[in-house]
Amino acid sequence: MKQKFIIIGLSTLLFLSHFCIAQDNQAKITIGHNPSKYPILYTIDNLSISDTSAIRKINLKKKIVKRIQIENDTVFGYNHTPRFVGTIKIITKRKYNSGIKNLSRLSGDWMKKHPLSLYMLDDQLLKDDFIKYNLLSKIIVEDIKGIELCQPELAVEKYGTIAFDGVFIIKTK
Repeated sequence: MKQKFIIIGLSTLLFLSHFCIAQDNQAKITIGHNPSKYPILYTIDNLSISDTSAIRKINLKKKIVKRIQIENDTVFGYNHTPRFVGTIKIITKRKYNSGIKNLSRLSGDWMKKHPLSLYMLDDQLLKDDFIKYNLLSKIIVEDIKGIELCQPELAVEKYGTIAFDGVFIIKTK
């Protein structure tokens, strides 16, 4: 029982160093002490957000955040070079971000195993993390015509090295 409280205390301390809840009920994510030369990767319901300015723009409300997990893993980029050191995983409550949650469910483990995938929505490449989050969070399952998961090797051939972790292609009706 004592170990459980210590783990919860440490998790809370790490959480507070990276994620501050402001008094105006807005969730503000701040960049804490990061001695590594590599940035931290953020995920919201398994959708990776690598641009910290996009995290600031998203403005998560405190009331929609269910939990936050902090993992000390390294996410590798093209040619297996480190891209991110550590992941802050933000999980929202059930009724929020249903589009992203449904895509995550439909893709199996793809979004978890390929955190740096490119996303295409109706032949439009979603490069900007803020736009990607806003568009994908509003997708309704009934509107999805199909999902294609382009494996990394084929994706690099087709789209170049920017697609080193694969491409998640979504077609809507």
